Amino acid sequence: MNYQHLLKSFRKTLSVFGVVILSSCASMTPNVATVNYGSVLIGNSATGNVTWSNTSKNTVNFLGFIKPSAPFSQTAPVRVIGANLAPAATTPPATFVFTPTAVGTFNDTATPLLGNGDSATPATLTGIGVSHLISGKGFGIAGGNFRSNQVLDFGKIRVGQTSTRNFRLLNGSNAPLSMTGRVLGAGPFSVTAPAQPIVLALAANPLIPTRVRVTLTFAPRAPGRFMDLIQFTDPANPGHQLTLVVTGTAE
Repeated sequence: MNYQHLLKSFRKTLSVFGVVILSSCASMTPNVATVNYGSVLIGNSATGNVTWSNTSKNTVNFLGFIKPSAPFSQTAPVRVIGANLAPAATTPPATFVFTPTAVGTFNDTATPLLGNGDSATPATLTGIGVSHLISGKGFGIAGGNFRSNQVLDFGKIRVGQTSTRNFRLLNGSNAPLSMTGRVLGAGPFSVTAPAQPIVLALAANPLIPTRVRVTLTFAPRAPGRFMDLIQFTDPANPGHQLTLVVTGTAE
């Protein structure tokens, strides 16, 4: 018996009645192989968009997206209505967000959900959660309470009390720096010493940078867990910049 002939006749008969036969060999391919979010400060977010195209010769039964695990999430589309995607058709753009809550490198995949055994090539999601970002050749931070792989945490104190943390700004660049520190949010943090602008003189030897001790203060007026960003910038040398994640708890 010619089974191939029978199968073709069966498909032809169904097509007369408007029934679409979906192939389990159909495939979907993303427009990017990897969404690389780079380095993202803890508590902040970065977004990336991916679409998938039907690269097969058959119709694909698209049902939605398989949601990635934290610290990744899918924020758009909010609601997906299943659809049959013809060859060369694409999915709606899907937005995936990286929101790190800890220091480290994180990886996951984003994949469409397909019916009828159809396959899809996943897009890789990768990002690095960091406690600080720094730019500018010869500009740095070290010492005191600063740890490169940890958020600068003021610990737990009572409302009305204060807690301080300190570190040193370093200048081994080829120019003096005049840094201004400011809190980017509304948290109960402040730069309390030294007086601003913070002057970092030109180092006589680039291998021995000039150092200035900086003190930050946490002074909560209400209970809760607080997180904010403190940024140091030289307006005359905007390429030299430091942004720190700071946290503290009040009870």
